[in-house]
Amino acid sequence: ESKKNNINNNNNNYILLYVRDPGQYEICNLKNSWNIPFREIKKKDQEIRQKLIKEQGEEQAGGNKQEKELYVLCRRGNDSQRVVKWLLEEANEDGFFSRTKIKNISGGLVSWQQTVDKDFPTY
Repeated sequence: ESKKNNINNNNNNYILLYVRDPGQYEICNLKNSWNIPFREIKKKDQEIRQKLIKEQGEEQAGGNKQEKELYVLCRRGNDSQRVVKWLLEEANEDGFFSRTKIKNISGGLVSWQQTVDKDFPTY
Protein backbone atom coordinates (compact mmCIF):
# COMPACT_ATOMS: atom_id res chain seq x y z
CA GLU A 1 0.00 0.00 0.00
CA SER A 2 2.85 2.44 0.70
CA LYS A 3 4.26 2.00 -2.83
CA LYS A 4 0.82 2.77 -4.23
CA ASN A 5 0.48 5.86 -2.02
CA ASN A 6 3.97 7.10 -2.96
CA ILE A 7 3.11 6.91 -6.66
CA ASN A 8 -0.35 8.45 -6.32
CA ASN A 9 0.84 11.31 -4.12
CA ASN A 10 4.05 11.93 -6.09
CA ASN A 11 6.01 11.43 -2.84
CA ASN A 12 9.05 10.09 -4.60
CA ASN A 13 12.61 10.69 -5.60
CA TYR A 14 12.24 9.16 -9.02
CA ILE A 15 10.97 9.74 -12.52
CA LEU A 16 8.76 7.08 -14.10
CA LEU A 17 9.40 6.64 -17.83
CA TYR A 18 6.73 4.51 -19.50
CA VAL A 19 7.93 3.18 -22.87
CA ARG A 20 4.75 1.77 -24.43
CA ASP A 21 2.67 3.23 -27.26
CA PRO A 22 0.43 6.22 -26.46
CA GLY A 23 -2.75 4.14 -26.86
CA GLN A 24 -1.49 1.64 -24.32
CA TYR A 25 -0.44 4.49 -22.02
CA GLU A 26 -4.00 5.87 -22.17
CA ILE A 27 -5.47 2.48 -21.22
CA CYS A 28 -3.36 2.14 -18.09
CA ASN A 29 -0.45 4.03 -16.59
CA LEU A 30 0.89 4.98 -13.21
CA LYS A 31 0.06 8.46 -12.02
CA ASN A 32 2.85 10.99 -12.64
CA SER A 33 4.53 8.79 -15.25
CA TRP A 34 6.03 10.19 -18.44
CA ASN A 35 5.51 8.49 -21.82
CA ILE A 36 8.05 8.04 -24.59
CA PRO A 37 7.16 5.11 -26.86
CA PHE A 38 9.80 2.39 -27.19
CA ARG A 39 10.09 2.89 -30.96
CA GLU A 40 10.98 6.58 -30.43
CA ILE A 41 13.41 6.19 -27.55
CA LYS A 42 16.58 6.34 -29.67
CA LYS A 43 15.50 9.71 -31.06
CA LYS A 44 14.64 11.07 -27.60
CA ASP A 45 17.82 10.60 -25.56
CA GLN A 46 18.33 14.38 -25.44
CA GLU A 47 14.80 14.87 -24.13
CA ILE A 48 15.48 12.28 -21.43
CA ARG A 49 18.74 14.05 -20.52
CA GLN A 50 16.98 17.42 -20.26
CA LYS A 51 14.22 16.01 -18.05
CA LEU A 52 16.80 14.43 -15.72
CA ILE A 53 18.84 17.63 -15.57
CA LYS A 54 15.73 19.69 -14.80
CA GLU A 55 14.49 17.28 -12.14
CA GLN A 56 17.93 16.84 -10.55
CA GLY A 57 18.37 20.60 -10.42
CA GLU A 58 15.29 21.28 -8.34
CA GLU A 59 16.18 22.07 -4.76
CA GLN A 60 14.28 20.97 -1.71
CA ALA A 61 13.47 23.11 1.32
CA GLY A 62 16.90 22.76 2.96
CA GLY A 63 18.74 23.93 -0.16
CA ASN A 64 19.83 20.39 -1.04
CA LYS A 65 19.46 19.13 -4.56
CA GLN A 66 16.96 16.34 -4.95
CA GLU A 67 18.61 13.21 -6.36
CA LYS A 68 16.15 11.38 -8.57
CA GLU A 69 16.36 7.93 -10.06
CA LEU A 70 14.94 7.03 -13.45
CA TYR A 71 12.61 4.03 -13.39
CA VAL A 72 11.76 2.64 -16.81
CA LEU A 73 8.66 0.51 -17.20
CA CYS A 74 6.44 -1.07 -19.81
CA ARG A 75 3.72 -3.72 -19.75
CA ARG A 76 5.84 -6.77 -18.82
CA GLY A 77 9.38 -5.45 -18.35
CA ASN A 78 10.93 -6.57 -21.64
CA ASP A 79 11.02 -3.27 -23.58
CA SER A 80 11.96 -1.33 -20.45
CA GLN A 81 14.89 -3.67 -19.90
CA ARG A 82 16.08 -3.00 -23.46
CA VAL A 83 15.73 0.78 -22.94
CA VAL A 84 17.81 0.70 -19.74
CA LYS A 85 20.50 -1.32 -21.50
CA TRP A 86 20.51 1.11 -24.44
CA LEU A 87 20.71 4.19 -22.17
CA LEU A 88 23.62 2.74 -20.19
CA GLU A 89 25.55 1.48 -23.22
CA GLU A 90 24.82 3.13 -26.57
CA ALA A 91 23.47 6.52 -25.43
CA ASN A 92 26.12 6.89 -22.74
CA GLU A 93 29.19 8.06 -24.69
CA ASP A 94 29.85 10.92 -22.29
CA GLY A 95 28.95 8.96 -19.14
CA PHE A 96 25.84 11.04 -18.40
CA PHE A 97 23.51 8.09 -17.88
CA SER A 98 26.07 6.26 -15.73
CA ARG A 99 25.88 9.11 -13.23
CA THR A 100 22.12 8.64 -12.87
CA LYS A 101 20.55 5.67 -11.17
CA ILE A 102 18.51 4.01 -13.92
CA LYS A 103 16.42 0.97 -13.11
CA ASN A 104 14.13 -1.36 -14.98
CA ILE A 105 10.81 -2.18 -13.31
CA SER A 106 10.95 -5.98 -13.58
CA GLY A 107 7.65 -7.44 -14.66
CA GLY A 108 6.28 -4.01 -15.63
CA LEU A 109 2.69 -3.00 -15.04
CA VAL A 110 1.54 -6.61 -14.97
CA SER A 111 3.74 -7.22 -11.93
CA TRP A 112 2.55 -3.94 -10.36
CA GLN A 113 -1.05 -5.12 -10.68
CA GLN A 114 -0.23 -8.54 -9.20
CA THR A 115 1.92 -7.40 -6.28
CA VAL A 116 1.04 -3.80 -5.39
CA ASP A 117 -2.39 -2.73 -6.67
CA LYS A 118 -4.84 -5.54 -7.48
CA ASP A 119 -7.36 -2.97 -8.80
CA PHE A 120 -4.93 -1.54 -11.34
CA PRO A 121 -6.29 -2.01 -14.89
CA THR A 122 -4.21 -4.00 -17.34
CA TYR A 123 -4.63 -4.67 -21.04
